[in-house]
Amino acid sequence: MKLSRANIPDLVICEPKKIKDERGFFCETFRKNSLENLIGYSLNFCQENLSESEYGVYRFAFSN
Repeated sequence: MKLSRANIPDLVICEPKKIKDERGFFCETFRKNSLENLIGYSLNFCQENLSESEYGVYRFAFSN
């Protein structure tokens, strides 16, 4: 994901990278540490992802 500051104060532009193949796609739409590094303070939200799978594809999420 690419993060950049806009010309409007306190507005951040988030440009997700869509990874696509024959199974569907995956897109990380937000990551806490990346945004915190850009804005310089802590947030209370960690990560958001978006995915779409073709019929018969199973995705599993693991957390640390």
